[in-house]
Amino acid sequence: MMPRGIGCLIGLLLNKYLTETNDVYVAKLGAYTANFAQSTDLSTAGYMAQKLIYNELLQQSRLWALYC
Repeated sequence: MMPRGIGCLIGLLLNKYLTETNDVYVAKLGAYTANFAQSTDLSTAGYMAQKLIYNELLQQSRLWALYC
């Protein structure tokens, strides 16, 4: 098993691509926000969408750390 810090490092490297100029990120954020907005206000929906993407990123970085 890799040290915990490696997963965090991979997460930071992946995170640099999650910006407003990344079309895939913007599309995914918009889709999640629209979905959450059906049950809550737009501000909360945006927060929930960003949190969901962040948690997916953490999960992905942990998996990378296990197999690197």
